[in-house]
Amino acid sequence: MGPPLHILLLLAAELAGTSSTSSAAAPRAPSPERVDPILYEVVVTGSRNERRLLDSPVATELITREEILASGSENAAQVLDKAPGIQVNESFRGAGAGIQLQGLDTQHVLILVDGQRVIGRKDGVVDLSRFKAERIERIEIVKGAASALYGADAVGGVVNIITRKPAEALDGSLHARYGSRNRVDLSADVGGRLDNWSGSINGGFHRGDAYQLEEASAATSGSLFNEGNVEARLDYQASEDVLLSARADFLGRGTDGIDTSAQGGVFDRINRTQTFSGVLGSDINASGTRLRFTGHFSMFNDDFLLDQRQSNEFTQSKTLERLGQLTAQVDRTFFTDHLVSAGLEGLVEQLESERLDEGAGDRARLSLFLQDEWTLNEAPWLVLVPGFRFDADSQFGTHPTPRISARADVSEHLIFRASLATAFRAPSFRELLLVFDNFSAGYRIAGNPELEPETSRNINFGVELRPYKWLWATANFYRNDIDNLIQLESQGEIATITQFEYVNVAQAVTQGVESMLRVVPFEVLTVELGYTFLYAKDVALNRTLEGRADHRITYKLLFDHRPWGTQAWFRGTWVSERPFYDEAALDGTIGDAVAAPYVTFDLRAQQDIGDHFQVFAGIDNVLDTGDPRFNPIPPRSFYGGINARL
Repeated sequence: MGPPLHILLLLAAELAGTSSTSSAAAPRAPSPERVDPILYEVVVTGSRNERRLLDSPVATELITREEILASGSENAAQVLDKAPGIQVNESFRGAGAGIQLQGLDTQHVLILVDGQRVIGRKDGVVDLSRFKAERIERIEIVKGAASALYGADAVGGVVNIITRKPAEALDGSLHARYGSRNRVDLSADVGGRLDNWSGSINGGFHRGDAYQLEEASAATSGSLFNEGNVEARLDYQASEDVLLSARADFLGRGTDGIDTSAQGGVFDRINRTQTFSGVLGSDINASGTRLRFTGHFSMFNDDFLLDQRQSNEFTQSKTLERLGQLTAQVDRTFFTDHLVSAGLEGLVEQLESERLDEGAGDRARLSLFLQDEWTLNEAPWLVLVPGFRFDADSQFGTHPTPRISARADVSEHLIFRASLATAFRAPSFRELLLVFDNFSAGYRIAGNPELEPETSRNINFGVELRPYKWLWATANFYRNDIDNLIQLESQGEIATITQFEYVNVAQAVTQGVESMLRVVPFEVLTVELGYTFLYAKDVALNRTLEGRADHRITYKLLFDHRPWGTQAWFRGTWVSERPFYDEAALDGTIGDAVAAPYVTFDLRAQQDIGDHFQVFAGIDNVLDTGDPRFNPIPPRSFYGGINARL
């Protein structure tokens, strides 16, 4: 399947000199008194171009800097936890906090920072706690339909973490927090603007003790951790039409935990990781055409040791992952109502590890994407966004992934959105080449070089109602069909060792509805409720996908009295029961199990002191919810601290 015909005709018209260089038709301007201020925030993820959330043709969810500060979150995992339609899952063995979107696991969700792909998956998980709140300006989430634009790993959607830029001539802040289990969070940033230059630097130190949810066991449910991070960025406005930018960041982390085996073994788990990324970019506007070039390099280094007590047995591995990526994109308006974007991406990935069968692996991918944001009508507003992406993978050949989205504004109060997309996910190096022997724990995991890529089809249909500034409601219906789903399956016991292998064994379906209601009954009070229903089924085995809850409710209350400088925050979740298969119980027996429903909520209050200081205190996990087997979230935590700003 080739690019949409009408886009090729538009490009031909441009070459013939018949296209217009004027701006695309301006979107409607609804009455300000009827619009929640968050809708005026700019987002970029859904269509790869800047749009107010109010005007985005692709359904995009946004968590602003203001919400991040109000929640007291210290990292992206805490920011996203308890958000409508998003499930954040903690891992026992140091992989970190992963995310589920539309019932699809973390390996099906593409994590970006400023639009650039993130590496460093452990057990398929990109640990969201790696991304510290001090560097986050906002987080944008596009579910399902973005897959054709972003290619592999975006089967379930995209989470784009946008980092902060200096907003003032001189800007700076300091954050200090101390809490239960000796949790310490310190961070600072400073930035500013001078003539055509702007820049900033921020960094932090974070640490916390390990915790146990099962007193009878020596195992820790959460690891002791120490980590430090720093990020710097520099922008230069070379001329009115040329912007040059650079960004670099580094994170060093150490975690220590204790694991146990069904045979009674006790293991000290020690993990040290270093993450680096750097980005160079340019943004050029010339004669009505916008050109963007980006070069990105990142590196993830992981040292792992699992040492059995009172034994000479130990497991040690070193992993080094590198990613280089170049992206070029051109945007131009044709005939006033077509905004066409075309781009080319090149990617090279390398992985070195003793756990890989051949000790190393590499792959390259070349991708082409083409998209047209076509305004068919202005009153009522009707926008069609056809897109096409073509990926050529050095290991898995070519994969075309077309996509189309549409938005129809019946009125300024009632909006419909729909999308249809295809996507693919190439098997990871781990799934292809892994050889991991843990004889002391009695198991072996092997990759499978014969794996086929996963492919999927995604449908979304959403409605948005906002009749008043104090009322905003959304509902989104979706379905994902996945072929060649990759799963880890037991191959039985060989020489007293249980053998596991990655195989293409199943087809999967996830479908459901996600809804959100935001009400502002008083100027100082915001109430938000979210409900998600999920039907997730392994078609081949005719059973519910593991770890998925049918029902999930989120709730949030925010009291914000600006004249007093007082703010209070209450948020939480209720999650229904979840199935697990071939699960090891605490007594070592194996079998199917069902995790019980659970409820959580957090409390936080903060008070401004003058123009430059703020004190805060809070309680996380007030109900002390936690399960050593299925839900290893930290126990009830108390904390307090201070913020200072210039």
